[in-house]
Formats: sequence, structure tokens, C-alpha cells
Amino acid sequence: MGTIEFEGVEYGVVPEGFIIMPQPVCQRYITQKLIDVWEEDITANDIDFDSQFGQWIASESEQLAENFEIAESLYNAFDPDLAVDDALDKIGVEGVVEGLRYLKVFG
Repeated sequence: MGTIEFEGVEYGVVPEGFIIMPQPVCQRYITQKLIDVWEEDITANDIDFDSQFGQWIASESEQLAENFEIAESLYNAFDPDLAVDDALDKIGVEGVVEGLRYLKVFG
């Protein structure tokens, strides 16, 4: 996952770290993407969020928001300043292993 720019904000991996797209923004994002695909056949006012289609959009936006949370966890797991518990232990072990490989190859 790289970045998604929507409503003037960049979500995902950015120079400042990782920015999560909140669920309400995910819903607007998915709605806009559908409008873009259907062009003039549909507008945001045509979508009834109480309908089955609207509920599908809500469900997909919840999944997208959850994917952003998972991606943030993965991103943070590789940062020694943000990683906790098992992720931090793995960074330490992998760092030592990589250091030993470096010494073996270049030492």
C-alpha cells in the first residue's frame, strides 16, 4: 500500500509516517470512486445509504478503514521507536541477524 490522495489529504505512507484514512472518509472515497466510474449516470445525492447498495458502500468502507489500521500496524512494526512486544523483539533479532550477515559478507 502506497498512498491515496483524497480531499486534499494524503493517506498511507507519507514522509511524516503513516496516516490512516478514517471510516467516514473511506465511505466518501468509495462513493466518489463509484461516481467517477459511472460518470454522469449517478451523483452522491442519488445514493441512499439506507438501501442495500448504500449498506454495501458502508461495509466496503469499514473494510478499507480496517485495512488502513492493519497497514499502520505493519508499518509501525518495522520502526524501533513505535514497535511493541513481539514486533519489537523481531526487529531486534532481525537486526542482529542482518548485522551478522553483513560481517560475514563484508568482514
